[in-house]
Amino acid sequence: MAAISLSLSAPVGGLNTRDSLDNMPPQDAIRLDNWVVESSKISVRKGYASHATGVGSGVVESIMNYEGASSRLLAASASTIYDVTGSGSGTSKVAGKSNGRYQTVNFGGYMVLVNGADTPMTYNGSVIANAAYTHASLTIASIKQVASFKGRLFFAAGDQKFYYLPVGAVVSGALSEFDLGQIAERGGTVQAIGTWSRDSAGDGLASVIVFVMSTGELIVYSGDDPGADTWTKVGSFVTAPPIGDRCLVSIGGDLVVITTQGALPVSTLLRGGVIEDVDATNYGKVRQSLLDAAIATSTEYGWSGIRDSLDNSLLINVPVGGSTYDQYRYAITSGAWSKFTNVPAVQFATLGNDIYFGAATGGIVFKMTGTQDNGAAIPIKAKTAFNYFGSRTTQKQITAVRPVIALDGSQAMSVFIDTDFGDRTISATNTTIAGLTAGSLWNAANWNTGIWGGPPTPNDSFISQNAIGRNHSLRLEASVTGQNLSWISIDYVGQSGGIV
Repeated sequence: MAAISLSLSAPVGGLNTRDSLDNMPPQDAIRLDNWVVESSKISVRKGYASHATGVGSGVVESIMNYEGASSRLLAASASTIYDVTGSGSGTSKVAGKSNGRYQTVNFGGYMVLVNGADTPMTYNGSVIANAAYTHASLTIASIKQVASFKGRLFFAAGDQKFYYLPVGAVVSGALSEFDLGQIAERGGTVQAIGTWSRDSAGDGLASVIVFVMSTGELIVYSGDDPGADTWTKVGSFVTAPPIGDRCLVSIGGDLVVITTQGALPVSTLLRGGVIEDVDATNYGKVRQSLLDAAIATSTEYGWSGIRDSLDNSLLINVPVGGSTYDQYRYAITSGAWSKFTNVPAVQFATLGNDIYFGAATGGIVFKMTGTQDNGAAIPIKAKTAFNYFGSRTTQKQITAVRPVIALDGSQAMSVFIDTDFGDRTISATNTTIAGLTAGSLWNAANWNTGIWGGPPTPNDSFISQNAIGRNHSLRLEASVTGQNLSWISIDYVGQSGGIV
């Protein structure tokens, strides 16, 4: 029998629920819970800790960042908006509202807030006040979407029209309207409004505004005045119906629509692409997972997305049911996905370089930070793609495996190998992985005696296995508390048998 000695990278290709188990790239993962995919390793995600309390006593329905002369963070319960910029108890800014499900935009030194039930409001970093918008027939309180484009504010109110203010107007002004009813080929209402900069026939970036209809049609315009001849329809593009009022996410060079068929980039759709074309891109790697979630919970509140500019990623928030939420993380640079669990986020927002979320229970705003989930362990799971080790027809016996893991100290883990597309039940921890000798903390050891501290160090021990099959997949599960942990590579040792 031939000996097997093979070293592979950790699953830096990320989560893949699109490709068949029999044809998945070896660097991908069938399961990847609570990992952040980086270029040369995968690391356990950040934990979270309580930042502010007293945002009501139940669901924190919205969390919003104001960017003006100063940066502020607001959060909303079902009836009250609080300032939660500082840690501790939130400070009430305005009360008596019909709901806390706000859409916002920062414009002209203000944040404009709308919720489809109350008079739109403006916030200047200090005071929240009702806006003084007027229209001959529109019920102003029905405005539920707001966006800015070419120096003016645009609104949607649950009908087939969009509404807009004069250039520069923020706190007051007469709304004009533009009826999309004769333009929308599939009908529906305006569900969201977003802006995007596209490459105009190779001549450079041109800004356009995108109106997302409830039927999934995207209607795109260029120009700076809907009432002038320069207002030009770029095109109309059909995709899947969007999910919720927070279905658009800007990620720098693109605009992503969260739909019942997954996360779809506007750039692909506007080039004439269809959903099947998205499947061939990295966006398609978890489309099946998002589709399955949409079938189950598309009518539930909490679907949204946010870009984390610090690590250049996209987070898509997905209600699972009740007060449980998952997040799918997309690394924009590499196109690798992973899944977060155990993060009870209804909506995310950024303030500076930090990410915060409003919780599903308890009126709490959490900050993503540290190495614990509000004092508890972070549960991690991973399952690599099945690997034939160069031969699809021969049996192999893996006798030992070493997941090369960098960590601060030691970590109890379940490490097993599945064979021939199996998915065994892991019932017990079977090993403890320890880093190499760690150094001392600065100023905590005697000079010339203690060892200098350094980064987390990788383990160097093999774990015995007895896995026989044509293909193999490494399973790793643990509850990580209070330490940094990264997975770098995998070493296999075994032997190859005859053809089966």
